[in-house]
Amino acid sequence: MDAPAELSLLGLDRERFKRSDSKAWRGPCPQCGGKRRFAVFTYKPFPKWICVCDHCHLKVWADQLVPSLKSEISPAEREKWTREREERTAKELDAQRIKRERLVNERPWIKYHSKLNKEHRSQWLSWGISDEWQDKLLLGYCIKQYIDSTGARRSSPAYVIPYFHTEMEFITLQYRLFNCPNPNDRYRFEYGLGTSYYQTAPDKPIGKVALITEGVKKGIVTKIYGGLDLSVLSIPSKSDFAGVVNAVKHCKKVYVLLDPDAELWAIELCTRIGTTSKMVILPEKIDDLILKDVSAAPAILSTALGGI
Repeated sequence: MDAPAELSLLGLDRERFKRSDSKAWRGPCPQCGGKRRFAVFTYKPFPKWICVCDHCHLKVWADQLVPSLKSEISPAEREKWTREREERTAKELDAQRIKRERLVNERPWIKYHSKLNKEHRSQWLSWGISDEWQDKLLLGYCIKQYIDSTGARRSSPAYVIPYFHTEMEFITLQYRLFNCPNPNDRYRFEYGLGTSYYQTAPDKPIGKVALITEGVKKGIVTKIYGGLDLSVLSIPSKSDFAGVVNAVKHCKKVYVLLDPDAELWAIELCTRIGTTSKMVILPEKIDDLILKDVSAAPAILSTALGGI
């Protein structure tokens, strides 16, 4: 799939940019180089694309890279870009459908789950996820081939999280790489399927009250030990809402509990969800707080959520 033509307007070599997921493209950083360290997030209308480098931490809007983009865009240009984006999206969705259907037939998550041995289960347990929940959520293990942020091919042990939505509809797979040199590379989604929010109880529909965490392990630990009768969903990262806004549109109350360093993103997520949302702030990451004293977790969460 060709990279968006708009990348050329940013002074970037679009031939060197590859699809990262449904929200972003990756290629060389205009400031520090590399091969795949510069991410351009395209989920907002151009030119309000966010550009971030994993290496030198350059973080700018597209129109900060090229200030002239702040000037008015002609209707013809806007129509052309809109049409091209719609065509790319249609092709992407069709490719995702075909690949997802193939994986549903192959059911690789069953194979990965069967590979769990005592060592692997112990690792999941160290993250706060019991054998019972490992089995319930079909968590697994494999050796994953991947390309790192420099463009080098690598191999890593990986802990596998299958994503299912209501009634166990398969969505995608996520791999938690275990010996990844760059911590920013350690979570990878199945190539070609994009990112998604995660449901910690995929056998049930999302209820009227939901809690959103940042990261799957945090969501699962919260579900296991939180003692709360609500739906717990997780987004992949603070900046990738991954469809969760639409998922909770019928909820009467939505609590947004991201990591302590993600307050601005939490505000943004609450804004997109609307008046049913409430931002929750804790001094530590929720799974760290819970695992310090699991017996106290229900009281801590109930207090943080306002006595729910």
